[in-house]
Amino acid sequence: MANNFCEQCGAQLAPDAHFCEACGHAVVSQPHDSYPPQIQQPISQPTPQTSSQSTQPSRKGKYILIGAAAIIVFVVLFILILKPGQWINRLKETAPGIITSLLSQLESTTATQDKKQSPAVDSASSTSSEPIFHVGTDRDVFYCVSSDGPTTLTIKANTDPSVPVLAFRWRLNTKKDGQVTDWEGDYLEKDSSTQFSYTLNADVWGGTNNFNYPPLLGESWFEFQIFLPDGSYQTKIYKEVTYFPCAQ
Repeated sequence: MANNFCEQCGAQLAPDAHFCEACGHAVVSQPHDSYPPQIQQPISQPTPQTSSQSTQPSRKGKYILIGAAAIIVFVVLFILILKPGQWINRLKETAPGIITSLLSQLESTTATQDKKQSPAVDSASSTSSEPIFHVGTDRDVFYCVSSDGPTTLTIKANTDPSVPVLAFRWRLNTKKDGQVTDWEGDYLEKDSSTQFSYTLNADVWGGTNNFNYPPLLGESWFEFQIFLPDGSYQTKIYKEVTYFPCAQ
């Protein structure tokens, strides 16, 4: 060919040259006489990165599916929280196997939370919060003479162990006309750390003079009340016991 050039440095070559006199590069026959010679770019081969990119769309699809499933689960849970009773019943009709089990657990947890929000009344703690929590008598009728019936009445009270002294007062309220006597009072005897008692004896002949009343009273209610001597606590006035006085 008329004009040959070195493909390495571009120097002109002799027609029969096997090496470039300028750079020493081996002479290869040129496809054409253009200057400078065009360097043929090798065809790029697929690289590991290119191969991995070819699988990227499928991974994106998986991520989209996972995200969609998460959104669906969130919506279902949100509906369950807003209307648990209605939706749990609907889902129970259609949900098989493991879903039914999960819904039952959710229902049980909701019931437990409702119980925690509305605790039952603890009668024991309510009782122990008062210093005097039980008052009673050994009978509901007594008399002024033993020939008619019992002439004694014993009052008992259960208290908190911290109560050292207990007092009471009593009066008669006639059933016929509502006439009442003046209040009489005394201290109860301490039988144990949590119990006090007091026995009244109304026998006009063999009594202990701890029960007195005005003459000419008829059948009456025996009313009494128990209280702490410092006035910090008192019970209701009990009116369930009947007394039959004697004319004096």
